[in-house]
Amino acid sequence: NATRGVFDILEGGASVTATTYIKSADITIDGSLRMQDAVGVFGTAGIAPGTFKVTGTLEVYFADSTIYNKFLAGTQTSLCIPILDVDGNGYVYHFLNFIYSTVKVNAQGQDQDNMLSMTFECDIDTNTASPTYGKTMAVYRVGAIRV
Repeated sequence: NATRGVFDILEGGASVTATTYIKSADITIDGSLRMQDAVGVFGTAGIAPGTFKVTGTLEVYFADSTIYNKFLAGTQTSLCIPILDVDGNGYVYHFLNFIYSTVKVNAQGQDQDNMLSMTFECDIDTNTASPTYGKTMAVYRVGAIRV
């Protein structure tokens, strides 16, 4: 769950909890698979890959302007979400070339928290020196060392 399983959230290589907190994250991964039709074939002749898309929404507490300024400047960043159990086993989801596409400031009123509702898109890693070159996201399985 989000209290015990999410170890930390890193945005641009730095812990988000150092400046603000994320209330919720909704991430959509779409492989855009498409059916291939053929004469004489009942149903689908094949499945072809399409454009791999990673999009989503983050809702963050507006504690400072760090993330908001990245949106204003159109700065590419990254998002890394490690999900680990108490023994250190789990997965690390790394979203590359992450850019905020829209931001809505929710200032509800007195005794309400100021929130940023931010949509984002991920693009392909174009850094040829990067181990994730040509990828949109990476998922790493990690495990605790057992003796």
